[in-house]
Amino acid sequence: MISLGIDPSGSERRRSGLAVLDDDLKVYTWTAMTNEEICRAAREARPDVVAIDSPLSLPKGRCCARTSCPCAVRGIVRAADRAVAKLGYHPFWTLLPSMVNLTLRGISFKERMEAEGLKVIEVYPGAAQDRLGVPRKKAGVDLLEEALRDLGIRFRDPGRKRVHDELDAVTAAYVGICYLQGRYEAAGPSDEIQIILPLSLRTS
Repeated sequence: MISLGIDPSGSERRRSGLAVLDDDLKVYTWTAMTNEEICRAAREARPDVVAIDSPLSLPKGRCCARTSCPCAVRGIVRAADRAVAKLGYHPFWTLLPSMVNLTLRGISFKERMEAEGLKVIEVYPGAAQDRLGVPRKKAGVDLLEEALRDLGIRFRDPGRKRVHDELDAVTAAYVGICYLQGRYEAAGPSDEIQIILPLSLRTS
């Protein structure tokens, strides 16, 4: 089984992290900038699942992200966001001004990749790291990478210095493997986009 993890930025002018992880937990990571680079990576990897660290839908009832549209009365928060918050995590609301570009880019990736027959899921690496006992990137890139190694992840290029975007992409890809193996919890109503979380190590 192959999982592609993507930690996208909100703009093609900033780097995004990518990671291809197999079910032996061997991973290769890199960064990309453009939409085409990222979509080409998905085509070439032909993963069983693509796990994206971005909102992949608008709040129910929203037709767009414009604040001037009548649909704006439906708010900026999805049911999945609220479900994750109730579990004790703190996602950024889907249509906060600082999140709009990322959300629209994530939705675009989902649409393009699903059109090519790929399975796409939404993940939240910060919450996944909390569940797995892995420090978040704010604790330091070296600590995060070491903790991912402790989960059994083996980097194919161990001598290379990675950036945090890549390590969040590794976490996303790991959640993708958990999804493929049925070791996950889906937050949010089943008739909307759900956020996929790994089972905690205490319950998996």
